[in-house]
Amino acid sequence: MEGDITASTKELMDQAAMTASHYYGLIAKDMDQLYGKGWSKEHSETVARLCQAAAQDFHTAVTNRTLQQLRDKQFLPLEPLQVELLGGE
Repeated sequence: MEGDITASTKELMDQAAMTASHYYGLIAKDMDQLYGKGWSKEHSETVARLCQAAAQDFHTAVTNRTLQQLRDKQFLPLEPLQVELLGGE
């Protein structure tokens, strides 16, 4: 099925490490450009927190996209009992 995760656990773990490294590199570069060379090295905890924020933002976006895709699929009609339990007519 389209969108299924087929990677192994090791591949997923390796991908996670590459993603973290990618986030860190981009954020460190941006912060050093903004605050001066070496800032990110002196403030590695702040860079790490920004990486966490970036990862959470990505997770939220992917989750919401998946929920939208589920919402837009055609579902079978609800059975009368399901309608009643959901507070419908």
